[in-house]
Amino acid sequence: MKHTNEMVLAKIQQLNEILFRHDGFGEMKVEMKILKKGQKEVIIHCGKQYRYVVDYPGRTAPSPGEVNRLVQAVAEVERPGSEPEEAGLKNRY
Repeated sequence: MKHTNEMVLAKIQQLNEILFRHDGFGEMKVEMKILKKGQKEVIIHCGKQYRYVVDYPGRTAPSPGEVNRLVQAVAEVERPGSEPEEAGLKNRY
């Protein structure tokens, strides 16, 4: 069976629901590794390991909507005349 990113996201959502409803401690970890032939290996650790090999088309240019959201986010943080504390960037060191 060929795995897709949607299958991986569905499994993560399913495991999240199980962990959330569990009456105790739970832990989930996701690993991603780049493989040859334009694929990625995704391993979800949650009691057991769920392993998926998913086709990965490589780097693509961000959509115009993604670019606009990034530009707006940067503009909000870097307002002229704003102090770092006001922008939520207080130096803690």
